[in-house]
Amino acid sequence: HTTNDLLERFLYYFLDLSLLDYKLFVSTSPSLLTASAVYLSRATLGISEGPISDRSSARKIFWSKTLEYYTSYAMKDLECTVKDLRMLHEEAEDNEFRNVYKKHTGSSQRGSIAHRIVLNESDLGFEM
Repeated sequence: HTTNDLLERFLYYFLDLSLLDYKLFVSTSPSLLTASAVYLSRATLGISEGPISDRSSARKIFWSKTLEYYTSYAMKDLECTVKDLRMLHEEAEDNEFRNVYKKHTGSSQRGSIAHRIVLNESDLGFEM
């Protein structure tokens, strides 16, 4: 699979997971939810724009100026929603509504995306 194929599969997985959290799904605009899913997909696959020097360390940036331009969302606008989606991914296997997890772990066209390791919150590229 190409990186774009994997990115698309993760994007669908994270958007499907968002359906499990009523508050997140209803209170978040579709464009913000989608942009956040793109960000988390890029972070999970390690697609970065290169390190940015922080005071004490270098952190990766998973959001580009081009993505910011076309979505109208700065990286800081995505932080809360990205963290919510990450948490849904972490809890997906144990969720009482496991259909989304099962859908993305099977041998179907979507493959076993749900089995990917969940990023630590500190690895998402946001300032701590």
